[in-house]
Amino acid sequence: MSKLTQIGLNCGTDKAYWHKYTPFYEKYVSNYVNPNLLEIGVANGASLKMWEQYFGTSTIVGVDIIDKRGFETQNIKTLIADQSKPEELLKCLDICKEYEIMVDDGSHIIGHQISSMATLFPYLKSGGVYFLEDLHTSFWKNEEGVKYANPNKDAVTAYDFLYNISNNIQFETPHATAEQIQYIRDNTVRIEFFSRMENDFNDSVTSAILKK
Repeated sequence: MSKLTQIGLNCGTDKAYWHKYTPFYEKYVSNYVNPNLLEIGVANGASLKMWEQYFGTSTIVGVDIIDKRGFETQNIKTLIADQSKPEELLKCLDICKEYEIMVDDGSHIIGHQISSMATLFPYLKSGGVYFLEDLHTSFWKNEEGVKYANPNKDAVTAYDFLYNISNNIQFETPHATAEQIQYIRDNTVRIEFFSRMENDFNDSVTSAILKK
């Protein structure tokens, strides 16, 4: 069992016991020493505790749409921001100007996932990693078998967004400008995906976007 998984289980984060993201994440974060880490979505504070215990004296910033100051410690800071509003997300720069690690475990709404990455990726340090979680929402369908996120054939899901960038496919989305898309494309080393259930992208899918 990986160290991050053991700590995650002890802290009670679903990243460890349900989604099983932690072994995948540890491959990318194990070499960081006291990184600045930003996580969108605080919930019960379990993952913030996990990151704090794993890294020690790092600055851990949790962003949530409601007040989560009850989870603050010497290393954990929180702020209130609406993920759907880029100008609010940028308030995280008042705490740290750059981050080695960013995690989107927020609303899981496709438009929010895309716009958040487009907004924050420039503030990810060179050599840093951006984890975009819960991409399975890009594959969910309604009773008619139509993807919730893709009712029109030309709609781009969050998974499509990353796949297209990784494979140098040209596309447009209302959730990111052409300049933002090009910046991510130009500054990404590689993008990797992880699914808890092999060959099933309808539950527990995450990704790691590695910055040059």
